[in-house]
Amino acid sequence: MESAQRAFKSWKKTKPQEIRRIFLKAADIMESRLDELSGYQGEETGAPNMISKDFNLPCTIEMLRDIAGRVPTITGSIPVTATGGALVFKEPYGVILGIAPW
Repeated sequence: MESAQRAFKSWKKTKPQEIRRIFLKAADIMESRLDELSGYQGEETGAPNMISKDFNLPCTIEMLRDIAGRVPTITGSIPVTATGGALVFKEPYGVILGIAPW
């Protein structure tokens, strides 16, 4: 958590194009290491290959690519009115920790 909080200071300033590139690269790396990552998931959770290699990891890879495509719409400033009267500033909130129950 502490490392993530320190990294957040620079991450929140990262341009949307760079965030997109990072997510797409992460998806490519995961896809190229599917067997290895599936093995780790099996060791950690006891999940069989049909769950990790055929479902969990491909879903994660697809989600990374999907989010990468959405980055321009979830970051930055968005005009709210046609006359430009108001702006909504979308900014990262901070570090969030999620712990899976398994």
